Amino acid sequence: MLIEIIVGLIVVGLIGAVAFTISHKRKLAGLRKLFDQQLQAANQANKASIEAERLAMQKWRQQEEAGMDDRAGKLAEHQARVHLQQWKMDEEVKIRADAITRSAAITRGKVLEHFVGFMSNFKYHASDARFVGSPVDLIVFDGLADGKLEAVRFIEVKSGKSRLTEREDQIRQAIEEKRVSWEQIQFE
Repeated sequence: MLIEIIVGLIVVGLIGAVAFTISHKRKLAGLRKLFDQQLQAANQANKASIEAERLAMQKWRQQEEAGMDDRAGKLAEHQARVHLQQWKMDEEVKIRADAITRSAAITRGKVLEHFVGFMSNFKYHASDARFVGSPVDLIVFDGLADGKLEAVRFIEVKSGKSRLTEREDQIRQAIEEKRVSWEQIQFE
């Protein structure tokens, strides 16, 4: 009977152990399922957090790039303005020097126009020349001072590299084509 009691106790112990193990397995399975659910929820939350961080980083990078582009554009514009201002100053000096040179040449030409009749290489008698100035410089009544008019000459005085203007060239052409006439206007 002692053996039966011992066997009974062992069987009860084994049944209890089996029941405890089964119960424990069920609890462990429930805990494992709950852990898996919580792990999956944490992973989803972590993915959402990572995506939010990625989007925030992308937005920050775009803002920084836009800011850099804006700063680079402003810097380039500033540099262009500085270069333009320097170019203007350099060119202004050149333009002023050129204007002075041209002005001096024009002034020499104007003086020459007035005094050409008195220069030694002027082939007409000075008293036959009349200064007009524009559109031609001189009209020479060749031989009039001697009482024997040979020709009426229209003279344009040029110096250096200067050339006839369009108006002066038209006058030259009209004279060469003998489109010149005499008119007398009389007032009472």
